[in-house]
Amino acid sequence: MLQRRWIGVVVLAGVLGGCANHQPPTPPPPPAQPVGTPLSFAAARDQLTRANPNAEVGSVVAVLPESNLAAVGNIPVANFRVGDAITFLDGDLNSLTLGTVVRIQNGNLHVRYDAPPAGHRLPEVGDIAVRIPNGVPASPQSTASGDAAPPSAPPAPAAPTDTPPAPTPTPAPAPVTPPAPEPSTPPAPAPAPSAPQPEMNK
Repeated sequence: MLQRRWIGVVVLAGVLGGCANHQPPTPPPPPAQPVGTPLSFAAARDQLTRANPNAEVGSVVAVLPESNLAAVGNIPVANFRVGDAITFLDGDLNSLTLGTVVRIQNGNLHVRYDAPPAGHRLPEVGDIAVRIPNGVPASPQSTASGDAAPPSAPPAPAAPTDTPPAPTPTPAPAPVTPPAPEPSTPPAPAPAPSAPQPEMNK
């Protein structure tokens, strides 16, 4: 009796083992999505200048994080002045932060950048620096998508210059006062006729 039980256990183990061997293999995990390659400086500059032909695009060549300073090269520094606004972008043209030119030296712009907002990192070597020279600093939202900054409103049309000027009123003539009449002189009395002289007796 005990031998039959052992035989039954052995048979059951063999059946279970055979079922386990025939289970389908676990499918391999899906391949990882390819990570986007950051744009090269030339490609980033081409994309930004196509979006706005007036854009000035350079690259970060050095950083001093403890001083919030970045050196921007590969850019025509002659077109810049101290106080110009700069937008920093990463290799995917995502905005990082804004900055202001504080010095122009040795062919580079020295830019003091603002503390980046939450979720954004500090500028690093190889990042993109861009300026839209229209008087409005490039905002992170507009520059990140490659869109040009919105143009400023056109100036109000000047008043037409061909409108004739209003006529100058002619001053009223001063009243003319007639000259006072000269006092009339009464005519001199005619001389009294002389009395006839009596004829002399001849």
